[in-house]
Amino acid sequence: MTRSDRYEPKSNQYSGALDTTSPRAIVSSARKILLGDVLKPESQARLEAGMVACKPGVRRIRATLPEGWIIGDRPGENVTEESNDYAIVRPPGRAPLLVATYYDAPKTSTADREAVIHEAGTVFAKWAAG
Repeated sequence: MTRSDRYEPKSNQYSGALDTTSPRAIVSSARKILLGDVLKPESQARLEAGMVACKPGVRRIRATLPEGWIIGDRPGENVTEESNDYAIVRPPGRAPLLVATYYDAPKTSTADREAVIHEAGTVFAKWAAG
């Protein structure tokens, strides 16, 4: 289950079950919102365009995909413990894919956590290009 209980920046502060999700849950939610019938097509397109324009995750999943693939992502983090990214990926001529990576490593730098997410993205890109 995905929970969104508080607004930024408080939602980035660990507090038990508040503001939590899992990779499986966020992909399920993203599928319904971005590819399902929860939003009108115009709203889906607007949301995805905002995700495509997103810049904070440039060293995460986005950095691992082949040229010509379109990606819209939504990175996030708790500065001292966790980094994550979820994305809709559109390989040319294929159905869209959804992917999520979450890494919890207290007292590890953001750069080191991003490197792990980048590595997971590399595995995903290899699989998806397969």
